[in-house]
Amino acid sequence: MDDMQVAFCPFCGKHLIRLTPFCCFCGRSLAFLNAIAHTEEPAVPGTSGDGPDLLQQCIKYFHEGHSYDVIVDMMSSLHGVNISLRSLKSKLNGAGLYRRKDYSSTNAIIRAIRLELRGPGQLFGYRTMWQVLKQKYNLRVKRDRVMNLLRELNPRGCERRARRRFVRRTYHSMGPNYMWHADGYDKLKPFGFALSGCIDGFSRKVLWLTWGPSNNDPSVIGHYFLSCVRNLSLVPMRLRTDCGTENGIMAAIQCTLRHHHRDYYSGASSHMYGSSTNNQRIESWWSIFREASHRIRPSRTASCPGGELYYLPHRFDSRDCGFQVEQTQLDAFPEAHLTRAPCGDANMQEYLDLAMESNQLQKAEDWQSATELYLKLKEITRL
Repeated sequence: MDDMQVAFCPFCGKHLIRLTPFCCFCGRSLAFLNAIAHTEEPAVPGTSGDGPDLLQQCIKYFHEGHSYDVIVDMMSSLHGVNISLRSLKSKLNGAGLYRRKDYSSTNAIIRAIRLELRGPGQLFGYRTMWQVLKQKYNLRVKRDRVMNLLRELNPRGCERRARRRFVRRTYHSMGPNYMWHADGYDKLKPFGFALSGCIDGFSRKVLWLTWGPSNNDPSVIGHYFLSCVRNLSLVPMRLRTDCGTENGIMAAIQCTLRHHHRDYYSGASSHMYGSSTNNQRIESWWSIFREASHRIRPSRTASCPGGELYYLPHRFDSRDCGFQVEQTQLDAFPEAHLTRAPCGDANMQEYLDLAMESNQLQKAEDWQSATELYLKLKEITRL
């Protein structure tokens, strides 16, 4: 496949004029398409019932935990290879694979369990750990043996699981601009205010909080992101969003700006998709934003200056993780020059301007006058 051929994104299905490293619609990496285009189609393995391909497939199903009968059925149904149960056992035994003998050494099992306990495996019970040891590490071990070893190596975890206690995860950040969390806020959409916000995960500095007629347009969200990057003259090490279509262009811009870097999170790894509920930094701020809408009396003794965590990370044994970006790089994106009417519709904007002129209404200068203007225009236009 060359750049002149018709191409489609396998994730969003959009037509691509040319094959690029990232989809300009959904932001997913398309590097594998180039590899497929320059790779010959592999030959179909034989189905004669013999050969290394057959043995490797049987070994694969064996390590996945399938029983002998299921392996025979899968070889017949999926690969068109008819093999008897006795022949299957003979081939697996010849490869040194048995169900109930030649168990793995205790040291190998302990090393694998300790490796899993360093990550999400600390939440596993002995049944899940037993499956992981078989499928991931190809170890042959009894389930009771895993239960006893897990009780010795992770006694606190076993106690918490017995008491049905949750393990709270810890948020880790290397410094400001290590991770930006972006999301939209739809609670005020019935009133015509679609909010979009982004927060720095380390310092919790609000990078942008912008309202507009829509927060579902990918071009608008991309424009917000480019404006923030232009103001700060840097791009974050990582960006986290939910899987909404409005984040596609922003994700593509982030990956493109980080494509030429050489760190661990460069290129496609610089953007992270996740569920909206797990994007805790921005979701927590939306909760504070919603709950802190009441009026409080002023206090002369209250002092809470901001910006120290973000601008002075060395005072907190941290560092700035952002990457400098040239302004000319940002001008290459069409979203950098996006212009839209404040209400989202040019005809509606013209109608509202005419209504203000006819009723001698002035533009708002503060939030009180903006509220009055909004209510008057709503009454005049009956919208």
